[in-house]
Amino acid sequence: MEIFLFIWALIVLSIELVGVKRKKTLATVTLVGIFIDALIGIFLLAGKNTFLHKPGGECFAGFLYITDPLSLYFKELFCLIAFIVALISTDYLKYKNLPKGEFYPLTLIITVGMMMMASAGDFLLLFISFELMSIPLYVLAALDRSSKASTEAGFKYFIMGVFSSALMLYGISFIYGNSGSLVFVKSISQDMLTIITGSTQGNLNTFSPTFSGVFMLGLILIMSGICFKLAAAPFHMWSPDVYEGAPLPVTAFISVGPKAAGVAVLFRLFMDGLGELAEDWAPVFAIIALLSIIVGNLSSLRQNNIKRLLAYSGISQMGYLLLGFVGITGDVHLARTSVLFYITVYCLTNLAAFSVAILCSMYYNSENIQDYRGLSRKSPSLAAIMLLAAFSLAGIPPLAGFVGKFYLFASAYSAFSHRLSGFVLAAIIFSVISLFYYLRILKYMYFTDDSSSGPIVIPGTFKTALSITTLAILFLGLVPSFHRLVEYIAKSF
Repeated sequence: MEIFLFIWALIVLSIELVGVKRKKTLATVTLVGIFIDALIGIFLLAGKNTFLHKPGGECFAGFLYITDPLSLYFKELFCLIAFIVALISTDYLKYKNLPKGEFYPLTLIITVGMMMMASAGDFLLLFISFELMSIPLYVLAALDRSSKASTEAGFKYFIMGVFSSALMLYGISFIYGNSGSLVFVKSISQDMLTIITGSTQGNLNTFSPTFSGVFMLGLILIMSGICFKLAAAPFHMWSPDVYEGAPLPVTAFISVGPKAAGVAVLFRLFMDGLGELAEDWAPVFAIIALLSIIVGNLSSLRQNNIKRLLAYSGISQMGYLLLGFVGITGDVHLARTSVLFYITVYCLTNLAAFSVAILCSMYYNSENIQDYRGLSRKSPSLAAIMLLAAFSLAGIPPLAGFVGKFYLFASAYSAFSHRLSGFVLAAIIFSVISLFYYLRILKYMYFTDDSSSGPIVIPGTFKTALSITTLAILFLGLVPSFHRLVEYIAKSF
C-alpha cells in the first residue's frame, strides 16, 4: 500500500510539473489513487493475497515492518481520512487561490508516513516514519503564503515538532542503551525484558531500581513525543495557534491524521509490546488523560473561533481516548476495542465538523462562531450535520460518540474498579460540561436570526464528504456489525 501511494504521489506531482491546466485534474487523480490504495488494503485485510506475505506476516529481519490486521485497519482509516480531506479541499483551495500542486502530493506523502508508522516494529523505522509524516505537515501549515497567520502557524508547528522529535529520539537512545535492542513488537515484553532484568519471565519485580528508572525515563520521553502529535496536555500548547493559522483543510487533516497515527504507535508499543509493564506506564497515561480532559474542556468554554474551539475539543477527546490505555490493567480486550473504536469515531466526527466549518468559512468569510447565526435557515442540512457532529463529540446517545465513550469509560472502570472510580466519574462530568460549548454553536445556528440572505450552495465534493461522515456517525452508533469488526482486529494479535 505504501509503495503504491508513494508512486502515486510522484505521479500527481508530475502532472502539476507538466502543466496540466484542467481545474480538478489533480484532485481527481489524488482521489482515484487513494481509492485504489484502499481497495488494496481491503484485499490484504481479507487475506486473499497470494503474491504478498499474508496479513500477520513480518518482513525485513522478521520484525522491522509488520503487516497484520491492526496495521491494515489503521491504513484503511488513513486512506479514508486522506480521501475526505482531498474532497473538502478542492473548492477551498480554489477559493483561497492556494497551490494545489503542493497540497495533494504532500497529503499523499503524509499518508504514506502514517502508514509506515502503523507498521513499524522498530524504533529507528518509527522515527523515520514519524519525520516523513511531520515534515510535509509543517509545509502544509504554512501553505497560505499570503497570510502571516499561516506562516506563523507553520513556523510554530515546526519548532514544536522538532522539539517533540528530539524528545522521542532521546528516549529511544535511553532504551537502546539499556537493552541493546530497538525492537518494540511483542518480543519486547519477552526478549528485551529478559535482557534488562536477567529473568526468563520478564518479571517487573526483578528490575534493579536504577535500571528500571532509566528504562521508564526512555519510555516517558517517547510517550511525550507521541503525545505531541496527539495534542494531549501538557503537550498541547502548539495546537490552538496552529489550528487557527493553518488553512482550514490542513487544520482538518492535522486534527485527525497525526492523531490516528500516534494512537497506532501507542497501541503497538504499549498495549502490544509493553503489556507486562502496564502497571508502571498506565498511571502516566491516567495523569495525561485527566489533565487533557480538564484543560481541553475548560479552555473550550471561552473560545469564539471555530478552529480554536475544535482544537481544545480535540485535546479533551484525546484525554478520553487515553482512558482506553489505562484500561489495559483491567479488561485487556475491552481496552483494545475501545481505543480502536473511538479513534475511528473521533476522526470521522471531527472531519464532519470541519467540513461544515470550511463551507461556512467560504460563505461568511469568517471563522467566528457568532457568524453562524441563522445557519439552520440558510442550509438546514449543514446545521443538522454540525448538530450531529457536536452531539457525537459530546457523547449524546445513540450517536457513535456515545458508544465510543461508553467503551472507554467501561474500560477505565474495569482497571480502576472501586479504588479510583472517582477518576471515571470526573471524566463523565467533564463530558457533560463539554455540552455547554457545543450548545453555543447550536444556539447561533438555530435560535439566532441573521439579516444576510441567500442559501449556502453545497458543492458536490462536499456532499460526498458530508454523506460519508454523517452516515458514519449514525452507522457506528446504531449498527453493531462494525463493533464486531473492531473486536476482531483487537483480538488478532
